[in-house]
Amino acid sequence: MLRITLLIWCIVSLTGVYAQVQQMERNEIVQRHSDEDFTIIPLKEDGLALFRKKFKFNDRNRIWELILLDSTATTRKTLELEVDNQGNLAGYEHSNGFVHFLFIKNEMRGDMEIISVNLSSFEQQRLKVATDLKINLTHFNKCGENFIFGGDVGEEPGVFIYTPSNKNFKIIPGFFKKRTELVDVRVNENQTFNTILISRENRDKNQIVFQTFDPFGKQLIEDVISIENHALQTGISSNLKRDDLMILGTWGNTGARQSSGFYAVPVNPFSEQEIKFTYLGQMQHYLDHMKPKRAEKIKARTEKAVETNGDADFSNYIVPHSILEHDKGFILLAETYIPSKENYSPRYYSPYSYAYSPYGNMYGPYYPGSGMYNTNDARYYGDNMNNTQEIRTVQSEVILFDATGSVVADYSIDMNDLRMPTLNQVTDFHLTNDNLYFLYKKEAELIIKKINLKDGEVSESTQKVKMNNPGDYVRSDSKDGRIRHWFGNNFYMYGYQTVKYEDGKVKDIFYVNRVKID
Repeated sequence: MLRITLLIWCIVSLTGVYAQVQQMERNEIVQRHSDEDFTIIPLKEDGLALFRKKFKFNDRNRIWELILLDSTATTRKTLELEVDNQGNLAGYEHSNGFVHFLFIKNEMRGDMEIISVNLSSFEQQRLKVATDLKINLTHFNKCGENFIFGGDVGEEPGVFIYTPSNKNFKIIPGFFKKRTELVDVRVNENQTFNTILISRENRDKNQIVFQTFDPFGKQLIEDVISIENHALQTGISSNLKRDDLMILGTWGNTGARQSSGFYAVPVNPFSEQEIKFTYLGQMQHYLDHMKPKRAEKIKARTEKAVETNGDADFSNYIVPHSILEHDKGFILLAETYIPSKENYSPRYYSPYSYAYSPYGNMYGPYYPGSGMYNTNDARYYGDNMNNTQEIRTVQSEVILFDATGSVVADYSIDMNDLRMPTLNQVTDFHLTNDNLYFLYKKEAELIIKKINLKDGEVSESTQKVKMNNPGDYVRSDSKDGRIRHWFGNNFYMYGYQTVKYEDGKVKDIFYVNRVKID
């Protein structure tokens, strides 16, 4: 009886630890050999949009397929969009009951088309946007009734507004500066938008230029922040879910391609504000994936560097992905990766950051939350595929900042050098009831790490990717499957599989599973 009681207690305890993460509905779409991959666009409570090019034509137009799913991953509607055969998908955006697709027709000039689909009536609206400027677009947003574009003209950054009501394409003044990079364009909750420039005109003294505009480009806020001794690489702004604004990002030694730590600075144009730098070696859990002796040496060297205000001798390739705003402050999600040796070359060096260079970089520009389409996404079936551009993701980390920008805590999850074909977000996280959940997908498994922020207790679990039927068998799973936050406590997990079904049939499929955290 004692053994049975203990067994029941263990089962109940494990259920209490792991039952919070559940895989709910699953949607499968058969993939034929000629089918293109889907671009997956989260529409919050409006569902998901699956978008792909078809091998189908109508005169000079190419047919694109749009499959709309509801908030339970069930198919609502399938539409066909006709696009000029020379049009290339460049960006997408979800706003106020519409999903917008940006196509670029002519790379030598700014011949663009925006196709907007009403998510209730499924009607299509089309806008032609023309400019004589050759813009290398990096950001695409919708603010109010207007569309916001960010990008580089030559080697200088610019921000542009298109107003559909009068078909006006306007350049916002003050952006075209040498040795300056546009690292963020982000729409706020109150339908204004922020821009962040990092100026490197003075090699020894970087500047952050933060600005907020109304939907028509009228400047509301400008805050210029000077930085000495450190070189800023990336920057993301919060978007006024709280009443205050914060800029978070990575920094490194001058001229370095790798990051030495994280920084935070509140936006306050009316007074001088302190920018707070944190070295990687100062963080509590960043070095957890290393052997203890090596971690201790790095911490000791970091302590000396901090005391002497010297350069950090430990750095990594890091890309920040997103900011979560909550009642106590801000949480930054970032990932550490190792670039492909085959793609690494000194000729890519520039005074700009390794992942955000306007002169081009080895993986293509990746600006978190930019709304720009990542043309490098691809799928690979089976284990025998040799992709020379694989990127090894070492770990994912979340850093908790208070309202002043001070680091309160940090947590990480070891990815065991997970190999992916593109530089893109691998993990995601959720905060609920003082529990922090890391989630990521590795082939046919969902991996979960739960951390209690009050007592630091850590628990880990693994789930097989849920199938429609118990007898369905996964013969191969793509390397590029992912999981992303969707809305509320819901995530969507997707990928490509070759499945042998209970009836003996074998099919290549694309799937979406809804994952819920209770």
